[in-house]
Order: sequence, then C-alpha cells, then structure tokens
Amino acid sequence: AISRKGRQVQLRPLLTEPEAEACRDIGLLPFTWTIDRVAHRISSSPPVLAVAGLAAAVTAWLMIRRYQLSSWRQLWPAACPLLLPPALRGLLWLDCSRKHTWVLPDYRQFGRYWIAPPNRIYGAFFNSAAAPASRSANTEDNFNLLVGTAACLHLDDSACELQRVGVPAEFRGEGIGEIICRHAMLQSRRLGYSRMQLHVSSDQPRAIRIYESLGFKLKERKPIRELGLLITEQRLYEIDLAGLDPVKLAGGLD
Repeated sequence: AISRKGRQVQLRPLLTEPEAEACRDIGLLPFTWTIDRVAHRISSSPPVLAVAGLAAAVTAWLMIRRYQLSSWRQLWPAACPLLLPPALRGLLWLDCSRKHTWVLPDYRQFGRYWIAPPNRIYGAFFNSAAAPASRSANTEDNFNLLVGTAACLHLDDSACELQRVGVPAEFRGEGIGEIICRHAMLQSRRLGYSRMQLHVSSDQPRAIRIYESLGFKLKERKPIRELGLLITEQRLYEIDLAGLDPVKLAGGLD
C-alpha cells in the first residue's frame, strides 16, 4: 500500500507475542486519550472551577480580615485552591486508568491476548532504511518502523469487532488509519466473517470520518457519564462485510 505522501506501507499480521506486545502503546492510544479526556472534562467543568474560585476568594477574604495584610503580594497562599482542578485531573486520570485496567481484557497481557486465535492483530510498517527509494532498501527486514495497528476480536462465527486502531501522532495525515482498517476488513472477510462492528467515542471525529467513509453505519448511541456529568457519547458502528466488493476493498493493498 502507498500512503498519501507516497511512502510505501507494508501490512502484515503480528504472529508472535513479542511482536504484538511491541504494538501495545500504539494500540492503546485511543484508550489513553479517552481517559485523559474524561479527566480533563471533569476537572475543567463549571462546578469544579466555581468551587476552586470561591475557595480562593474566601481564603483571601479570611486572610485579609485576620492578618490585616498590607500588600496583595502577601495573599499568594489564597491562590492554593486554584490548584484544585489540575490536581483533580491527575487523581481522576489515575483512578480511571486503574478502573479500566480491570475492564480491558488485553491491558495486562496485550501480546498474548491478540495472538491467541481466533483473535488477530495487524501492523502497518514504513521502510526504515536510510535510502527508502532504492530498490535494495525495499527488503522485508527494512520494513520495521511501526506506524499503525488494528486488531480484530472474534465475537462469533459471523461477526468480529475492530479494535485497537492506533496511529502515532507523527504519522497521522498520511492515510495510515484508513489503510490498516481496510486491510483488517479485507482479512476478516477472507476468514469468513460477514459482519464487523466497532465502538468509538464522539470525541474522535477524525476516526468517525474514516469509519463512515469505509461504509460503517451507526447502530447505537450511548451517553457516558462520570460524577453526574455527561463526558462523551459511545457509538456503535457496523458494516456488512459480505456485501462489500472485495476487489474495491483490496484496491492498493495487495
């Protein structure tokens, strides 16, 4: 496959545990980003900011009354409550991460989980050779720069779920996400799956555009709330693999 910037992309299944484990950080990028987003939204919500501001104002007022301060510079301790939102964000991030490590079955044993049949994980690789344009550089060993991942979770004999789609920030904008998703869809179709589904949050518009451009249809919306606040919306998409044109789907991949 060729990226939008004309770079050759090699797509291949990851068959060994060390190979799959090396993809862990990239595969979990959407998860870690979502956790950070949840923590940010709660810590920067109007109630939290209002409490922090009120606490700072009350502290300043009490200090002025009790200590009869002569300069505003002496009120710097009153600013301490303003550290509440960033501190809360850090605590929420740790708490959400801890909770979700027990929810995600692949968090602790990523490599072992995804190489265990019938689950599968795929990697997209760039040529890391110093002279990628030369014919001698285009060898199997030189395609070792991991630029994207996608995994297929077996649901039943006819359905699988697309998961762990991740592309590092420095390689985004080259169409890697679309390429590896199409590869995962094609391989799943060849393995006999007739349906593929995926879950994505409404905070990922770029990913949603890719999925919808590939033909995924929205099936369900589910609001996600934390501490009574609406944080995001979880969306379920599905596509009929059996109804896709395999030639068109494989265009530019094989």
